[in-house]
Amino acid sequence: MAEKPVNPHAQHRERMRRRIRENGFDSLLDHELLEYILYFAIPRGDTNPLAHRLLAEFGSISHVLDAEYDSLLRVEGVGPRTASLLMSFAPMLKRYSLSKMGTAPKLNTCERAVAYAKSLYIGADREVLYLLCLDVQCNLRRAAVLSIGTVDEAVIYPRNLVEQVLKFGAKNVILVHNHLSSSFSPSRSDVQMTQKVLVTLNAIDVNLLDHLIISDNGYYSFVQDGKINTVLEHGQVAYAADREV
Repeated sequence: MAEKPVNPHAQHRERMRRRIRENGFDSLLDHELLEYILYFAIPRGDTNPLAHRLLAEFGSISHVLDAEYDSLLRVEGVGPRTASLLMSFAPMLKRYSLSKMGTAPKLNTCERAVAYAKSLYIGADREVLYLLCLDVQCNLRRAAVLSIGTVDEAVIYPRNLVEQVLKFGAKNVILVHNHLSSSFSPSRSDVQMTQKVLVTLNAIDVNLLDHLIISDNGYYSFVQDGKINTVLEHGQVAYAADREV
């Protein structure tokens, strides 16, 4: 019976797996971690050169995992299976991060709302406008997508806003959108959008607790900047700008 061909890289892969078991993933350099990830798409062969090419092309492991399908395919050695694998990490990380917060997290402080909002934008490549629909106790009922903008803008439609509020029975809401640039300061259109939302929600007796703008470099809160008042009837504070309630 003919002998099976020997995979010359099998021992290297086993050493890599043993190293991870004994020392953890933190012991790996970026190119080594990417080399290991590629094992699951490329069952045989040396994935080290491809790992280096990917890092050279995109600049960092985060940019590799955020890259679009067609951009990945342009790198020598990347086929459909590899591109699909690499593209899956950001969505999985987003789902993992949101799952750790539970199905109905209490978003009654700016800190909690920002933490949740940041998870929504893991891997985002365009502006997305979310409406966080909350109950009376500020427990999340649904993170509803109001608008998916172009690469640099998100648009809101009052009718869609009201439909989402009524659909999920929200008493309190938080508006969230992202800036793809490093700036998280509100634009004039952001301020105008907030004013429009306040008017629309006041007409149906729903409270806008905050409008958050998320970017890679930080966030902006209309409440923390004093642009939205969260003191409701009888002096009740439904949402705290900087402390637990």
